[in-house]
Amino acid sequence: MLHSVREKISAALFACLMASGGIVCGGEDLANPDRIATLVYRLNSPSFVERNRAERMLHELGAEALPALRKACDSADLEIRYRVKRLITALESDLIAESLECLSDGRPPIAPDLLPGWQAWLHRMGPDRESVEFYVEMVRAEPALMRAVDGPHEELRLHYESRCSTINLQRSQRSGLSAPKASIGALLFVAAQPEFRPSPYAMPYLYAAMRQSEFAELLREPDCPVAAASLFADWIVRPETGNAVQRLNLAGEFERPEVFDIAKQIVDSGAAGPQVQQAILYIAEHGGIDVLADIEQFLDDETQLGGRRNRSGEGLTARVQDVALIALLLLTDQDPEAYGFRDLRANHRTLPYHPNTIGFRSDEAREAALTAWRRWSGKNLREVQPVPEYAVEGVLL
Repeated sequence: MLHSVREKISAALFACLMASGGIVCGGEDLANPDRIATLVYRLNSPSFVERNRAERMLHELGAEALPALRKACDSADLEIRYRVKRLITALESDLIAESLECLSDGRPPIAPDLLPGWQAWLHRMGPDRESVEFYVEMVRAEPALMRAVDGPHEELRLHYESRCSTINLQRSQRSGLSAPKASIGALLFVAAQPEFRPSPYAMPYLYAAMRQSEFAELLREPDCPVAAASLFADWIVRPETGNAVQRLNLAGEFERPEVFDIAKQIVDSGAAGPQVQQAILYIAEHGGIDVLADIEQFLDDETQLGGRRNRSGEGLTARVQDVALIALLLLTDQDPEAYGFRDLRANHRTLPYHPNTIGFRSDEAREAALTAWRRWSGKNLREVQPVPEYAVEGVLL
């Protein structure tokens, strides 16, 4: 009997609460803390109808209900915990969607603290209109991945690697499909987060997806958007991103200025000869006269780069010092053929010459070329590069 009376009282109470659109009852504002606490308590009502009604009314209250709901996450009642967590997820999703709409319209977000990765984005990219619009696209394209930016690193890594794999699988299964620019942008943004370390297994997926994506098309545009360029730059220069030569080739493929920074990393790291060869050529292609001293240090590097043959089938030998000499000649606008390089073939893509055409037919030809450079350097280098005196030490004057 008592239970029946309680249910009748509860039903009457909720009928009152639902009056006037479910916001006021008897002139009282349901958004006050006591009323919200009552609704939260009713989430474990014996009546299924009342539980659903309480949940619906809390959802209608929106952000004002969130503090009480978060507090109730630790409730001992399983039903309350279940419904509260569901409400919090729904309300936060609503607030994020509204905040993204605000950003799209050029207004401040109503819940900036809920926007995934927002503070990290502002810190790196700033609040300019183009940057904000790209951020909105990323969150809408990759909501789970962007939410993980503010969570534990291990969870972020799992989301990241899963998306890399999925995007590349979709691309390979549907030939010609381009990965969305916002999805690639989100992956680059995550990969550039401080202390984030993706596994080496994820990187090949991203490299493959990057080459066939809308994002790649942005990078190739003469007026590439600043946000896209910055995301790529932050990612590609990090050693953790992948193999140095792989990064060098990708940056060179898109003709990005970061190729010079990566090449310098390789040169400064004391990498193996073949890697240094490519790096030196990139430095020559993208650097200026100020890098002459950096390249001159390799004129004494006799590391062999393997045997080669010219178009006539004659054998060539190649060393790191040969590549360095070619680079110096390019930087000083001299003709390599005048120095004995007779088998060069131009590379019209990322490097000035095909690396396997650099070399000499004899050691005598190599020594003659090096002597000619020292002679030219002693006569002209002070005028070309007057400041760093160490660049001309030891040359034949």
